[in-house]
Amino acid sequence: MDKKAGGTAVFIGSVREDGQMGKIVGIRYESYLEMAEDRMLRIEKSVLNKYKILRVKMIHRIGDLSVGEISVVVAVSAPHRAEAFRACRYVIERIKKEVPIWKKEKLDGGIGIWVRK
Repeated sequence: MDKKAGGTAVFIGSVREDGQMGKIVGIRYESYLEMAEDRMLRIEKSVLNKYKILRVKMIHRIGDLSVGEISVVVAVSAPHRAEAFRACRYVIERIKKEVPIWKKEKLDGGIGIWVRK
């Protein structure tokens, strides 16, 4: 922990069991890893310039995940909690829009459907 941080906001995204097309039994995330890592570094630089924060860390899992498993984590520390919350939301929204990670929901009954993140 940074001694200058008055607040740390953490977002944890997990695999839920209800999807638009039915009950989800798991998810498969695929990615263009080199591009994803580059985009995440760009997001990190952007958030450090846009907000008065001290640190940002993010990770998105790739591969097969079961219901309840963690898929993405974003943590942002800042001198004040409000800025940490704003920056954390900014990061997760940018990840969802810009990072080349694709999600395939595995539905009960064996059907798999690619969906937007």
